[in-house]
Amino acid sequence: MRSRSLLVLPLLVGAIGGCLGAAPPGALSPSAGTGAGSAFSHTDVFPGNYSTTEAVTARVGPYGVGSQEVTLVPSDLDGSDIMVYVMRPDVPAGTRVPVILDAGPYFPPLQGQDLRTNKLLVNDFVSHGFAFALVAVRGTGDSGACMDLMGPAERHDIDQAITWLGTQDWSNGNVGMFGGSYDGSTQWEAASTGNPHLKTIVPIAAIPDLGGFFLRNGSAMTWTPAQFAAIYWLYYGPVNYNPSNGRSPEHTAQQFPCPSSAEATATTSLMAVTGERDPLGYFAERDWRDDILARYNGTVYIVQGLQDVTVEPHNQYPLASELEAKGLVVKHTLGPWGHEVPWRGDWAEVMLRWYQRWLLDDPSVDIGPKAQVLDNMGMWRSEDAWPPADAAPLALHLTADGKLADQPGATKDEALVALSVPLQDPQEFANRFNGPWKLWDDPARELCGACPSWVTGPLDADLRFAGAPTLHLTVTPTGPGGHVTALMFAVHPDGSRERVGMAQMDLRFADGGETAKPVVPGQPLVLQMQFEPTDAAVPAGSHLLLELNQGSYGIRLPSLPTYPVQVQTGGEASVLTLGAFMRAPGAFHDAPAMVGPPHEPR
Repeated sequence: MRSRSLLVLPLLVGAIGGCLGAAPPGALSPSAGTGAGSAFSHTDVFPGNYSTTEAVTARVGPYGVGSQEVTLVPSDLDGSDIMVYVMRPDVPAGTRVPVILDAGPYFPPLQGQDLRTNKLLVNDFVSHGFAFALVAVRGTGDSGACMDLMGPAERHDIDQAITWLGTQDWSNGNVGMFGGSYDGSTQWEAASTGNPHLKTIVPIAAIPDLGGFFLRNGSAMTWTPAQFAAIYWLYYGPVNYNPSNGRSPEHTAQQFPCPSSAEATATTSLMAVTGERDPLGYFAERDWRDDILARYNGTVYIVQGLQDVTVEPHNQYPLASELEAKGLVVKHTLGPWGHEVPWRGDWAEVMLRWYQRWLLDDPSVDIGPKAQVLDNMGMWRSEDAWPPADAAPLALHLTADGKLADQPGATKDEALVALSVPLQDPQEFANRFNGPWKLWDDPARELCGACPSWVTGPLDADLRFAGAPTLHLTVTPTGPGGHVTALMFAVHPDGSRERVGMAQMDLRFADGGETAKPVVPGQPLVLQMQFEPTDAAVPAGSHLLLELNQGSYGIRLPSLPTYPVQVQTGGEASVLTLGAFMRAPGAFHDAPAMVGPPHEPR
């Protein structure tokens, strides 16, 4: 679940990454406005000379590297060694410094390694007076015990490491976290402990609830059956880290046997069939959301690709909105990228300023706007809340003549969603399934002539919408099961189209809950589908198209077995609701060019 763009410490992780107005009903809530907004400014771009090939801050700081060391900290849970690497800045004697921590499974044994050539670590953070720490979660690197896969033992170790880092005689007591994918998910684990040393987290494409990552409306991830647990137990354990590359024989041996990994393999396979969470509670122990809301009192900087099909946006939203409602300071950087860091060249500078503000306790640091969003038209804008506070419900009715209309159609009819599925570009399909973690985008190349669709007329003005759109479909199943996948596209005058929304639902979970209910052939249901959070624009002159099929999207599995579904159209039977808003041309700004290789134009 880790793209190459998220391998922001390339010398540390090796060549292969792991697997980044009133709201409409069901949409995400905007900031509650608890006074936290005073931390933000209207600075769209911080001045600086930014590179298009590497993540750099506006300028290198004044400090060199003072020391590097690896410590094996015994877990006070069970005595297992936990590998903690620390690089400290060369500051005047007696100066206490804050710590930025990256905890995850991707770090090799680091004893004796020199990381001073890593520019992100050294130039962007250590040179500015931060110590940088790396923690190899248990069962990886040169840490002992079994891989716990975001579980209670792993959380305990990270919590202990934060306290250890916050109480060193060179530390000012403030710890922040950094990282994406698995290394973003460990930040949510840490937040759930309420550790007083943890002042801020920056989760990039991260997971606070592992069961909710695997399952969404009863549909499972492609690699749910056995693969996920096996990869992290075996590949990021003894296969990748063993005595041949510096891991101690003792720590390697502790990887066998590993009952929790066997349990994860079995339960994920079961979940893929049932669509429900496992009855043994394995994933209940890996759902940190309630603990985060109850215990965490630091700040949060959310970074999320809204076209990420590896760690989909619903993993971090609406949790981010719930934390804002609690009164926490939350910043957002969002856009139509996949499992990656932000598509702007100043993202390292923005993060540096975030750490300076909350780890150095310096309220004079300008951290920019509360939210910055890149839309699918390639335009950046800043917002005081996300979703925007002025987003208002726009209901579009599915009519019998194939229109998305703002008024209910008088004629009623049915449309058949059957086993026909979209056809994909063969090369794109091969790239996706040969290595889903490499997926930076999921382009709209699907063609499905037999799939029912509904479309607006050409738009007179740009249609902008944000949050989680809802689609309430009145359906009649033809068998004892079935599923519906919904895709939204912006269709341009030249016929090209790009995907701007995605949703999928197993009919057993029509009410939007997590408990399967019987599907009775011939008995109507109302599917309460919620799209992945999005922020999209359909430009004037283009059309918004909704397509239904019985395939899937991204790397989700279709439900099996599945049966054709009759969708009722006309009247109020089936309605798509968007959180729509408008922005004047002056609301947009240019950002420094994105870092890294050029991407396919959108």
